[in-house]
Amino acid sequence: MCRPRLARTAPASGAAPRQRPPGAAQEADAPSPEWTLDRIVVEDAVQLATTLPSTPALRAAAYRLLAAEPGVRSLGGVKDHAGRAGYAVALTAEYAPGVERRLIFDKSAGMPLGEEMVSTRSGDGRQKGDLLNYTTFTMKWTNEAPPFNTDYSDPPADLRSVPVDKPEAEAAR
Repeated sequence: MCRPRLARTAPASGAAPRQRPPGAAQEADAPSPEWTLDRIVVEDAVQLATTLPSTPALRAAAYRLLAAEPGVRSLGGVKDHAGRAGYAVALTAEYAPGVERRLIFDKSAGMPLGEEMVSTRSGDGRQKGDLLNYTTFTMKWTNEAPPFNTDYSDPPADLRSVPVDKPEAEAAR
């Protein structure tokens, strides 16, 4: 995955994100098949477009890179799972055969709205077209701290699997 440090320094031009990021292992140090490096670039572009704090220019470069990928197709206007109108594209989930990854964006603002994983074939207890999982995103730029009402130093007691004051209980399990 693209590290936040690299996200701040990655170039915002359309073709440049395919170059190895600064500090990445060189081919002689870590030889990898070209398709592996391509998948890493695509995954980093998805992360820049959807979950990492990215400037509008960097997010736009990630969108351009993803749009140029073989097999990426437009799904047109859709609603995400929060009911928001968006625009979706589909790409093959290379790490999960038989699964399509769908990215949903607010076309006017360029912000990500959600991601879905959908089955592209039947079998293993699922049908073609089944929604396997989804994530909705809500993000914005701000200079204000998040509104935390409570700060927990320890998780609430009902969420602990082992009493904090009795670590030997873990060994007895």
